[in-house]
Amino acid sequence: MSAGPTIDEMETWLDRLASEIIAVGEQGYKLVPLYEWLEEKIEERRKVSATLERARFRVERKAEKVGTTVGASIRGGPKQKKPGSRRK
Repeated sequence: MSAGPTIDEMETWLDRLASEIIAVGEQGYKLVPLYEWLEEKIEERRKVSATLERARFRVERKAEKVGTTVGASIRGGPKQKKPGSRRK
């Protein structure tokens, strides 16, 4: 599954669209809804990226406290034996 375009790619598209809006003069107003839509999508992507970063930080901080790796803490840590259980 693809994560879609990067924020940098979307910013490049917005720059190009801004140039087009200015280049067409008075008819540029027709492209304003597309410009605003793309700005909103960029902002949404930034919010998601910030949330993912906060989540990653939280998991890493917890892993440091308990001495596990990030991957292990995400999966629930290393498996521990139940008291009184034996392997055969």
